[in-house]
Amino acid sequence: MAIIVEQKRKEHSAFPIFILVVVLILALTGAYLLFLAPAPETKVSLPEQLSQAKEISTIQFDPSALVSGSQFRTLRPYVGELSPGTLGRQNPFISY
Repeated sequence: MAIIVEQKRKEHSAFPIFILVVVLILALTGAYLLFLAPAPETKVSLPEQLSQAKEISTIQFDPSALVSGSQFRTLRPYVGELSPGTLGRQNPFISY
């Protein structure tokens, strides 16, 4: 007399597959929105100060006229020449 032992078949649930499909759809939608979707148009209105700055940026400036001016020539330096100080010991590896 032989004893036949059969393993029970596992019933697979559809829930993990459903969750996987939902996660994949969300990931693909997010990737599309981040990288492939056209950017929304934004309307930019400049403040009045910036429009005035545009007018200022068109001013022509001649540095040679500034340097050759009489007021610039009357300026005098009040600080003496800087000299390089002692930066360290001659041999930093010797002991004190």
